[in-house]
Amino acid sequence: MQATWSDSESNQSSEKESNGTDLSNSKKIKINK
Repeated sequence: MQATWSDSESNQSSEKESNGTDLSNSKKIKINK
């Protein structure tokens, strides 16, 4: 599943990377769901 998430978030990662904190929180939430 992570492979798919990485692909989808690959583009969003750049935007969230600025906040950094959001990136970690978003991934944790998506992984849990």
